[in-house]
Amino acid sequence: MADIIDVTTVAGGKEVHAGRIYRTRTSGAFEYGTDYLRDRAAFALAPAPFRPRR
Repeated sequence: MADIIDVTTVAGGKEVHAGRIYRTRTSGAFEYGTDYLRDRAAFALAPAPFRPRR
């Protein structure tokens, strides 16, 4: 079973939901939130690849 961790950051002067970390005992993965990718103030959260949707 995976743990799900919500990730927030400050972009454009406001706290926003950036995505989620999915973590198991042996691995983990990060997924950017769709709204975050569309936000013009969004920036890459290293080391996750960042592909804005504009």
